[in-house]
Amino acid sequence: MKKKLLLKRDLLLIVGLLLTALLVFVFLRFFVDKGALVQITIAGKSFATVRLDQDAVIPIGRTNTLVIKDGYAFMESADCNDQICVHHRKISRTDESIICLPNKVVVTIVNAKERDVDAFAQ
Repeated sequence: MKKKLLLKRDLLLIVGLLLTALLVFVFLRFFVDKGALVQITIAGKSFATVRLDQDAVIPIGRTNTLVIKDGYAFMESADCNDQICVHHRKISRTDESIICLPNKVVVTIVNAKERDVDAFAQ
């Protein structure tokens, strides 16, 4: 009798965890905004803003190389010692960033609508 009760509780726990994982997946997949633009700044000054949906290789000064491919942006190379920005995962969603502190490079995904608002607010 206890074994059957334990199996029911285990089954309910497993089903609950699977449903929770499914809800998180659906939320991330359909409700988190995919960015439209890649904004690049060097030492706080705007360097470039490029579309995320067009593949490109962008040299950032003499220090970094940013690649935009298949709707993702990633740092391909940098001349800094730590290489944290190069090892950072690919980004594609609004407000995600890759930061290269030694070279003062910040790459941020922004929504086109947000960029328009920022342009008017300045």
